[in-house]
Amino acid sequence: MAKKDIFSKPVDIRNYICSKTSIAGNIEGHGNIKIEGTVKGNIKTNGNLYIMERAQIIGNISAKNIFISGIVHGN
Repeated sequence: MAKKDIFSKPVDIRNYICSKTSIAGNIEGHGNIKIEGTVKGNIKTNGNLYIMERAQIIGNISAKNIFISGIVHGN
């Protein structure tokens, strides 16, 4: 059986941080969040969190579901 690729499925993304964006500070939101850039701070959402292949997170993360393909330094 082939492995499902959750990153290629269409998802209702309400918040998006692109690959050329770097944020220093905490993020607290509602709904799904997709991150391709860099975040230096904590991330909290009541939706799903998608950390893409080139993303880098330095901080703690909290979400309904977390899908990690990038780098996370934190809990």
